[in-house]
Amino acid sequence: TNGTKFFRYDFVYGGKRRSMSFGVYPGTTLKEARDKRDEARKQIDKNINPIQTKKIEKDNQKNTFKIIANEWFSNLEKGIAKQTATNYEKTFEKNVFPKIGNSSIHELTRKDIINILQTLKEKDLVETANRSFMILNKIYMYAVTLEKIPHNITADIDKKIILGKREKVSYPTFTKAKDIKGLLLSIDDYE
Repeated sequence: TNGTKFFRYDFVYGGKRRSMSFGVYPGTTLKEARDKRDEARKQIDKNINPIQTKKIEKDNQKNTFKIIANEWFSNLEKGIAKQTATNYEKTFEKNVFPKIGNSSIHELTRKDIINILQTLKEKDLVETANRSFMILNKIYMYAVTLEKIPHNITADIDKKIILGKREKVSYPTFTKAKDIKGLLLSIDDYE
């Protein structure tokens, strides 16, 4: 009625007549529309509803890792110090988002996560890698809770194997009262 022309494919699925669109003409070419139709026919032959597949693909584009992580960060800011939340976000902006931020969270694999952690370890940023892994795990738990993904892939990663065992560092300490008194006096006199 408004003069828009689009490619439409009518088919039968599950005993019902269905219809789906492949795009508006001339933005979508005839060849592109035919390719989409052929793909839809293959799905119907495999007893897969092409309309449902198209809807899932559209949802996956909305569920990029960065979008879900930013949702988690916005909820996080209510529960912890603002500076801590800002530090987490900066770490992800620098080390995580450039590598997987625009990927659909459904398509990410354990190998993608492991590559990020190993890169940080190679840069001798083991503490940043540990913190990033902790945050990645929480983001995936958030996504599973909201049913954006079916499984938390970080749960299957053994951090000790990837990052190695953390070395405990012992620092000297004062144990005698006169040493502690001297320290406190020195702190008071410090300008």
